[in-house]
Amino acid sequence: MRGNKHLYLGRAGQLYIVAEFLLQDWNAAIPEIDTGDDVFVVQDKIGLFKRIQVKTITGTKRKNGYSAKFIIPYTQISTPVNPELVFFLLIRHSNEWVNYFIIERQKLHDYVDLNNVGSKNSKLNTVQLYVSFNEKLKSAKCSKNDFSFHIKDWSKFR
Repeated sequence: MRGNKHLYLGRAGQLYIVAEFLLQDWNAAIPEIDTGDDVFVVQDKIGLFKRIQVKTITGTKRKNGYSAKFIIPYTQISTPVNPELVFFLLIRHSNEWVNYFIIERQKLHDYVDLNNVGSKNSKLNTVQLYVSFNEKLKSAKCSKNDFSFHIKDWSKFR
């Protein structure tokens, strides 16, 4: 993206996820200082608190769907926090929100370190996840791993 457009897209993704939490009766707040958590959410009735990291990207059209490339700092994936961090990987395509993946930090860490998902850039200390989505099959793959069950998987929040 040119200029600051990626900042607008990132903020839009963050606000989209905040709206989704509010619609599911979770209280949500964006921290004043971003130290790695994009959103804090609280289930007020039971006091459950979660940290949210949102990564937003514009998808690329493919023959049977679209793909997206997420770049995530490896330290966000490898460093446990309490309460645990949950990643929301959003894809915007054809001027609409088409999909997102919800993956807990530990699960993403296991994918990267145990299953060789994504590609590490040791120079930049990042992990690149290339996800392809087949619209016809309603399936998603990342490094030949099935990511379909992470699509809009709100089970961690129920």
